[in-house]
Amino acid sequence: MNAQKGRRALVVEDDAANRLLLERVLAGRGYAAVACASAEEGWEVCQQELPALLLLDWMLPGMDGLELCRRVRSLPDGSRPVIIVVTARDRTEDLDAVLEAGADDYVTKPIELVLLRVRLTIAERHMDEHDERRRAEESLARLRQQLDGRVALGDMVGRSQGMQQVFGLIRQLAGVDTTVLIEGDTGTGKELVARAIHHSSHRAEGPFLAVNCAGLTESLVASQLFGHRRGAFTGAVEDSRGLFEAAAGGTLFLDEIGDIPLPVQASLLRVLQEREITRVGDTEPRAIDVRVLAATHRDLGEQVEAGAFRADLFYRIRVARIEVPPLTARRGDIPLLATELLTKIAAATGRPVSGLAPAATRVLLQHDWPGNVRELENALEYAVLHCTEGLIAVRDLPPEIAPAAEGAAEPPAGNGELDEAGRIRVALDQCGGNRTAAARLLGISRATLYRKLSRFEG
Repeated sequence: MNAQKGRRALVVEDDAANRLLLERVLAGRGYAAVACASAEEGWEVCQQELPALLLLDWMLPGMDGLELCRRVRSLPDGSRPVIIVVTARDRTEDLDAVLEAGADDYVTKPIELVLLRVRLTIAERHMDEHDERRRAEESLARLRQQLDGRVALGDMVGRSQGMQQVFGLIRQLAGVDTTVLIEGDTGTGKELVARAIHHSSHRAEGPFLAVNCAGLTESLVASQLFGHRRGAFTGAVEDSRGLFEAAAGGTLFLDEIGDIPLPVQASLLRVLQEREITRVGDTEPRAIDVRVLAATHRDLGEQVEAGAFRADLFYRIRVARIEVPPLTARRGDIPLLATELLTKIAAATGRPVSGLAPAATRVLLQHDWPGNVRELENALEYAVLHCTEGLIAVRDLPPEIAPAAEGAAEPPAGNGELDEAGRIRVALDQCGGNRTAAARLLGISRATLYRKLSRFEG
């Protein structure tokens, strides 16, 4: 059997007969096996190049096998190897200690070859899953490298015609300092458009400041935007510059500009026309050098007709405009978006998720996404946190996205020891005998799973 050809294995065993036995079994399965008589020697091997599989005796002279296990797990890539502890100790507390040290499995002495081969087969399935995830991650990295200006700009991706039009307008408007109105539903990525304009412009080295106008109270919005003099109002204990001054040389993004109160709209119009601001409580105007980008999910034309938004300001800020399409208008971009978002979420959470199962992708394509890209990102974050395998399945998605959780094979419910044993058998079958994965699926620790197995098999 040479299915493991090329994989390195390490045996750490002070008993010469057991060491030779383990080395021969591994060589017979195609491993390039290295054998050591002490944990100190094994640690030197692991520091040079981590093997894919480690068989460690617990009781060793000097450093013991569990301490070596802990040290391996502390290495930068220490989660990768499969570690099996070989021990003559089989009490419950001993098993807990083995698993808590970071081992994946154990084999008791005297070594039974049949049982050892079963344990190695399970370990090899685990290694195969890791290799599959690594290949998927490398494929994803290559995909991201291939994303150029045709499908990506800044933090946005999209092959759809609507997004290609957005990318074209961003490149076109980045070269001029005019005000731009960015329109689109909530969650479509209007701030990402603003950031892309800024970073593609000659102001890229300057600050980019974003403010949600809907989050500013009417009494403070003018001070927040234009600054104030000491004593201008209660609580103004010192001079303060506003966002227009803070963004000097860069870009100020006014999100939800439709929520700015009418009195402040007049002051904002003057700023855009005269390129100067006057702090609240001051009489001296101050010149500014800042580009203004604005965004809204409202229909400002309707607001003008209703008297809630100044017509002259409306015409001033929409000199140039970009409309960001909703996600339902660019469903073809969903797989590409999901790939990009999953990369970021997996990196941020440290979860080994490499992609979406085909059935999960179909569910995402069918959903209406009223919250647009933001809702998609939140759904994927939920799925990453609930995923127990390398690929996100339908059952991992939020219930509002896939209410029926199609494709989720749950262990049979029920009470009593017989039903519990049945659930464990189903979980092991689903995970190909991998006890670590089965424990995650059942929502219990590996130590608990081993204790239950010992009870049922005893």
